[in-house]
Amino acid sequence: MITIWFAVVSLMLIGYVILDGRNFGAGMLHWFVAKTPQERRQVIAAIGPLWSWHEVWLVGFGGTLVAVFPRLMASAFSGYYLALMLILWGLILRGISLEVASHINDRLWQGFWDFVFVFANFLLAILFGTAAGNLERGVPLDSEGSFSMAFFTDFRTSGHVGLLDWYTVSVAIFVAVLLAAHGATYLTLKTEGTVHDRSAICASRLWTSVVPLFIVISVESRIVRPDLFQQALYKPFCWIGLLVIIASVITLISGLLTHHEARAFIGSNGILIGVLATGAAVLFPVMLHSTLAPENSLTAYAVAPNARAFRYATVWWPISFALAILYYIFISRCYAGKASANNVNQGLYQHEHEGKTMNEHQPRVVIVGGGFGGLAAAKSLHWTPVEVILIDRTNHHVFQPLLYQVATSVLAPGQIAAPIRDILRKQRNTTVILGEVTAVNKDQRYIVASSADRANVRIPYDYLILATGARHSYFGHNEFEQFAPGMKTLVDAVMIRNRILQTFEQAEAEEDPTRHRDLLTFVLVGAGPSGVEMAAALAIMVRTTLRSQFRRIDPLSARIVLVDMANRVLGAFADNISAAAKQRLERLGVEVLLGKTVEMINDDGITTGSERIASKTVIWTAGVAPSPAGKWLTVETDRAGRVKIESDCSVPGHSEIFVVGDTALLQQDGKPLPGVAQVAMQQGRYVGQLIGRRLSGKSAPRPFRYFDKGNMAVVGKGFAVLQSGKIRLSGFIAWLAWAGIHIQFLATANLRVSVFVQWMWTFLTGQRGSRLIVNYNTLPNDTKSQKPAATGNDRVSPVAGHP
Repeated sequence: MITIWFAVVSLMLIGYVILDGRNFGAGMLHWFVAKTPQERRQVIAAIGPLWSWHEVWLVGFGGTLVAVFPRLMASAFSGYYLALMLILWGLILRGISLEVASHINDRLWQGFWDFVFVFANFLLAILFGTAAGNLERGVPLDSEGSFSMAFFTDFRTSGHVGLLDWYTVSVAIFVAVLLAAHGATYLTLKTEGTVHDRSAICASRLWTSVVPLFIVISVESRIVRPDLFQQALYKPFCWIGLLVIIASVITLISGLLTHHEARAFIGSNGILIGVLATGAAVLFPVMLHSTLAPENSLTAYAVAPNARAFRYATVWWPISFALAILYYIFISRCYAGKASANNVNQGLYQHEHEGKTMNEHQPRVVIVGGGFGGLAAAKSLHWTPVEVILIDRTNHHVFQPLLYQVATSVLAPGQIAAPIRDILRKQRNTTVILGEVTAVNKDQRYIVASSADRANVRIPYDYLILATGARHSYFGHNEFEQFAPGMKTLVDAVMIRNRILQTFEQAEAEEDPTRHRDLLTFVLVGAGPSGVEMAAALAIMVRTTLRSQFRRIDPLSARIVLVDMANRVLGAFADNISAAAKQRLERLGVEVLLGKTVEMINDDGITTGSERIASKTVIWTAGVAPSPAGKWLTVETDRAGRVKIESDCSVPGHSEIFVVGDTALLQQDGKPLPGVAQVAMQQGRYVGQLIGRRLSGKSAPRPFRYFDKGNMAVVGKGFAVLQSGKIRLSGFIAWLAWAGIHIQFLATANLRVSVFVQWMWTFLTGQRGSRLIVNYNTLPNDTKSQKPAATGNDRVSPVAGHP
């Protein structure tokens, strides 16, 4: 019971430090990120509304702590009297300055109260750090459990120590910098404009400063309390806390480098949680260590109350926790969004429903395509004062890297796709239209689109983002398509799944055993990531799920052939990684034919050189071609049809038109950027931010530069290959990394949970998510799709009316 209550109190303390700590950090940076009175009010708008929630949390935490560990509070209040009074005065000064400064128009007095606000936040951060240093170093507890401390000492670490010495001062500086970095990360999430940009710079610099300070504190802690380091080695929760810190650091770095504000803020919170939780785990069960004699230390067991107090705490804690959560939900909904310098005089925040309705005074951004690039652009325009129209031929966004798992029955189609409307449901400035774009008039600035009931509708734009993706490329042999389908959409994946499963069913029913070999031969053309992943998944399905489910055929006799004209598989990877993938494929029973050009494909198989491979199932995984966006724009393209764009992703001569993803050609370090999802996402976010900066009158950002996070490919159950910079892995560890990254990038939380559960189930049992053969036939009484109602080319969409 004592252990549980110690954990509850520790978690509530961690929550309060993280919540109010970001306000302390943001308050310390008040003068550095805000140079004008309007910008300073913007910072206040970002941190002010949630302050009251933090205090509600503090009341709940304090009440629980007093009820559960009363003797600890008695000792702490008597010994820390001076420090606690300073903290109280700091909170009072911060509150007074926050309120008074917003009602004073005199610049001199505004400057004075701004100084008081910054000073109060700095004082609170230093005192928090000093308290943390005293908890770890210890206090001069006597045998009766009481202590008194001088304010300054001669820097002793044992005996009659004081509130401030060389160690506690070091911890205070570290905590102040850590909270400032945390606050700067929060401001990048909750502000826009110049304050946002300065906060982003401060966040990068402060987090960089945290690293050497953390090393210094670790060395000093080792000197002051060597016993804690020895105890930590044998406490599992300390290792869990360390893993949380490492994962959070990776998340933070990723967020800062890619300008993904929410991810950086999650990483920032995770670092503080990991550091504080690890500290609590190391100290347990000691709550106040005595520097006079270790036997005088107060443990959680020694300061626990009677059973009645525990019953009171059991009632109080859930109530206070529930009230804090409900109050947070209320505050978050009232003050959703970013604090803008343009509306701080109208209230602390611009409410989510204010100023976000589409009207003729707002610039219009038309996004064509709801893939990775289009969605990233739309999300980055969430808080920009524009009207966004996203047009896609389907109503859903597909996570294409997992299409092969639908084709091999691991996942159901609904597990890797989500409605675009659902993904963007919180963006009130965004309209989603189901339609197909057929032309662009870049001189008169409109696109031509058709939907179910209208054709050739003009939709004007102020900015146009083309993120139209790619389609299959048969390298001039389009006649191959009817015999070797590719895999770019959910429909493609389901059709291939039907084809694979029907082949096994047909072989089971076939009376002539000599035909089984042809029916059970599967050929995949192209040994890139798609081909390798598909071949390995098919081999695993044959060896596990289907192995014992047929009576007249042996699924293990199936022949899986992977053909490519290159000399190795996974050409974008290093030689040793490619060799490991090829070796893994061969161990799974896949025949890998390299250096072979496919010359003919028909209903009976393929011909490569002088060899004929009989097969009823051929799958094309060799290449892709960009959409016809280059033809729409009538601009310069490469041989494949990709639009040559400027360094800011715009079309030459038309700074209002942007092309991102597979349809764009951009050189970086003398090489074209690859057609992968990360390029599209980073370009989409960049373009959205660029448009926002243009509309706010700020200088243009630096030219786009792709941050290569590396390449990954999974080669069957429990094995993947990973290449990121100098890091090259293959095997189970790479597979865990692959699984974690792919789950993270799924569009919605329910998809992440669903896919994770299905993967675990399939990994443990071999059972697959969806092995249904579904033929989408037209109902007998349905008529053929009629053409949309005739509309002239001069008609403008009433939904998208524009001046």
